[in-house]
Amino acid sequence: MKKFAIAFAVIISALMSTTPAWADANLVFSNPAKAQTVNEAPPVVLLSFDKQVVKKGTTFKVLDVNSNPIQVGQPEIQGPVITQKVNIVKPGNYVVRANVVTEDGSETSVVYPFIYKLREPIAPPAVTTGLKELVGNLALIAGIFALVIGAITLVGRRALKKRS
Repeated sequence: MKKFAIAFAVIISALMSTTPAWADANLVFSNPAKAQTVNEAPPVVLLSFDKQVVKKGTTFKVLDVNSNPIQVGQPEIQGPVITQKVNIVKPGNYVVRANVVTEDGSETSVVYPFIYKLREPIAPPAVTTGLKELVGNLALIAGIFALVIGAITLVGRRALKKRS
């Protein structure tokens, strides 16, 4: 999945690379996206620009709600794509903060939030409905059983009367 996202980001960046050399780099893709709510903690945060990114001077942080960094190691740069491994252990609000330097020396700052929120658990079916059906079925079975026993008893009594 990571390789697919990187390949997609590189293709988008290449298509968007008609920007003049003196212009700042533009963010063309990010994962998670700005203000996105994700239901699974992402292992990496990916940013893709319309220019080649250089390592020198480029910084990439992902911060939790208390401004504590949660990134692991250094960012990886592949052309216009920069990825940062993260260790998100609990749901909450997070902020992506990057200062990106491109080949022509221009700098671009990126700051945006995203939210990691657990999926709401699926509630089990109501037990009372199943219990009502079970009690109703048991009552029906008991009624049928009583009728059968009553019929057997009646037939048995008549048979005994005929013999005597």
